[in-house]
Amino acid sequence: MSDEHVPPQCFFPDDRRDGLITVRSCDEHNSKKSKDDEYFRGVFLSSILVDGNPDIMSQRQAHQRALVRAIERAANQIHDEDDRIAIRDIYEQFQTDPLGAGKVIQALEKKKLLRTGLAGLMNMDLREEQLPAEAGGHPLTTSFAFDLDRLRKFMNSIARALLFHETGYVWKGRVIHFPHSFLACDATEIEKQDRERYATALIREDAKGPHKTIFYYDIFNYADEVNRHASGYAIGFCLFDSFHFTTLFIDDENSRPDAQNPGAAA
Repeated sequence: MSDEHVPPQCFFPDDRRDGLITVRSCDEHNSKKSKDDEYFRGVFLSSILVDGNPDIMSQRQAHQRALVRAIERAANQIHDEDDRIAIRDIYEQFQTDPLGAGKVIQALEKKKLLRTGLAGLMNMDLREEQLPAEAGGHPLTTSFAFDLDRLRKFMNSIARALLFHETGYVWKGRVIHFPHSFLACDATEIEKQDRERYATALIREDAKGPHKTIFYYDIFNYADEVNRHASGYAIGFCLFDSFHFTTLFIDDENSRPDAQNPGAAA
């Protein structure tokens, strides 16, 4: 058993790691989820949504440097001169792009010049899009395709750990996850209403967390007869002041919190 940081410690800059939440967890669990932590940290840091957050500038720069090092390490294994030239040309093409390292990795993967492991997976199906901004206009940004089930597992780990931290309950029942910032373009009206309802329930000024530009959260009760989610606990949290999530803990006859054995967060 060891302490698990919630959210992962790697999400916080070195000078913002005081007062972080920890729960007891088995070493095997921590080892299995570490790759997911790094994966989503990279996805979040590569998003235009965090462009206005000065508190994570050092992390974004470190993330890009790590991608460059991954490229360089992989490139050093290439002995064919034509391939080395092709790699250099691709690298130079995106050298001045703020998200260039990710685009280089994607291009190298597509041309089968390099296999860059997790870094390549994170940058799969990276494309440029224009999205409406709050200040007006449609700035150019970069979008990613990723595994929604993987995102739900990531949310599940954080939400259950936060519930345990707040209540001492090891939740054995059902949950419903709302990744508000990743709502599909073809979302139904009910899904859009759910996002509006639950996302606005988390009020930044009243939320918990010592470093709110990186992470804040709150726990509240909900009642949702309309969507038949019954009633119970909900955890709302926000990462990097941009990515909003809600998890509902479904309180029915077969899903009661277990406070008798609060040994570790599942």
